[in-house]
Amino acid sequence: ADVLKIIEAAKAEGMTSEQEEGIRQIAADAQVRLVVELSNLLKLTATDFDITEDQFKDLKAIQTFQDTEAYISTAVYDFSTVTEVTGTGVTGEVEETTASI
Repeated sequence: ADVLKIIEAAKAEGMTSEQEEGIRQIAADAQVRLVVELSNLLKLTATDFDITEDQFKDLKAIQTFQDTEAYISTAVYDFSTVTEVTGTGVTGEVEETTASI
């Protein structure tokens, strides 16, 4: 799905200021985490980003997705049982596989 189109549609239908701030925070967190992860993966330095060492250190120290991680750590998940028909046996009877997820 095109995330930007979904956000635009939600804005058109009316968003609260809290929802807009939440989207802004998610976008900022995503950009910070991307820069930090890319810098680790590609061994990039402050010079590569044209910033000072102190700015780079501060950037890498930013805690991202704190609200999301707090929610996930306390969320209650509702797992259900799924039954899937996997085929028919030698005698023609239906074989089912049941898994709890």
